[in-house]
Amino acid sequence: MTINQIYIKGKLILKEAGNENPAFDCMYILPHCFNINRHYLIMNGNTEADKDKEKNFFNFISKRAKGYPLQYLLGEWEFMGLKFIVGEGVLIPREDTETLVNECLMHISKKEKPEVLDLCAGSGAIGISIASLKKDSHVTCVEYSDDAFEYLKKNVINNNVDNVSCIKGDIFKDISSLKNKKFDAIVSNPPYIKTSEIDSLQVEVRYEPYMALDGGEDGLSFYKVISQKWVKEYLKVGGLVAVEIGMGQGGDVKKIFEDAKLSNIQLANDIHGIKRVVYAVKTE
Repeated sequence: MTINQIYIKGKLILKEAGNENPAFDCMYILPHCFNINRHYLIMNGNTEADKDKEKNFFNFISKRAKGYPLQYLLGEWEFMGLKFIVGEGVLIPREDTETLVNECLMHISKKEKPEVLDLCAGSGAIGISIASLKKDSHVTCVEYSDDAFEYLKKNVINNNVDNVSCIKGDIFKDISSLKNKKFDAIVSNPPYIKTSEIDSLQVEVRYEPYMALDGGEDGLSFYKVISQKWVKEYLKVGGLVAVEIGMGQGGDVKKIFEDAKLSNIQLANDIHGIKRVVYAVKTE
């Protein structure tokens, strides 16, 4: 089979499996499996394909047709112009989360050597992006999962950021290495799905780690501990707290921030116009 024929067959398999973007997925999987770029595909699509690479491609297509995440198949994904190593055991960086990074960067842009704390850091997409785009900042990334913590450390090295520190810790408990530390900004994309709703999520989302999805019975457990413990003890007066939220959670998280006596509470939309981030300032 030629590379073009393989591409067309792969796209058809995904389409018949109910994939919503078969052309998009094939245009990522095929170059990855054949180690070519898209320009090569356009110019040399009638070239006869290597049999081993063809077999590997259709193995990838078969997994994708069953809902296995594209990002896990590729082993990396782009976020804020940077590449992040991902795989089973870590949440996949999503474009929606760039809203959170941008809100933090706007707040710290004029501060000299700001200290930023990224809670539930996962792959490090948020913290590493902030560190890369604000060179004089120092970002502390906290992650509890063993698997995710390994990805976090790899991504710090992979993106060549020397202004990031990684700490393995549970944000529901004290972390001794952070005792008496104060930060100019605290950011987090915490688990926020209600426990009862996880089994009804899209198939590919359920491949992601349960720990990174489960926000407790009401989906708000992490927002409560962030505002009641981390903002109170670790955020400087005048500092920013910014969190990603799930659809429809804006009012609840705003109320949690109000109860924590935070000021200037705002909601920000993601690229799809959905309320995605709640942020506020600590004034007392």
